[in-house]
Amino acid sequence: MLERSPARIERPQEFDSVIRHQLARYGVWALLLLLAMTSVLWVLGRGPISTKHLQSGMLKASYSGTGRVHQPLALELTLGQTRATTREVSTKEVWFSREYLNRLTVLHISPKPLEIRNEGNQVAYVFSGTSLSNQKIRFDLEFERMGIYSGWVSLNSSDTLELRQWIYP
Repeated sequence: MLERSPARIERPQEFDSVIRHQLARYGVWALLLLLAMTSVLWVLGRGPISTKHLQSGMLKASYSGTGRVHQPLALELTLGQTRATTREVSTKEVWFSREYLNRLTVLHISPKPLEIRNEGNQVAYVFSGTSLSNQKIRFDLEFERMGIYSGWVSLNSSDTLELRQWIYP
């Protein structure tokens, strides 16, 4: 009797090389796509890149560097303790550049300012020193158009911070 040997079909060695190459290629593309999606979510979301914390002298600002059109964003200002004269203790003035405020709507300010003054290329919000016992002022802002918003905020015309936000649709 004849012995039967199992039939072996041999694949060319090139075939294995092509398969490995395709798997590596698709794997790299999948990793790049995952990295791109993660970075977009990190920048556009409420992550560590989009939240900005700035300080100049006695003025600190905390706000989101990105936002959406017609969605409220908070700008929180923290005023440092100062050894000041009685005039400075009785009122605090927070100045904004008109260039910044012209393209947005201020929805709410907490605590309420005593007075709002328009002076040339800036707007001053005057607060009572006694209402600032916790030394924090919160501005709720709504942006009207998409784009890059830039401007400045200042405390008593001395400590100035540059604000920059990217608003997308």
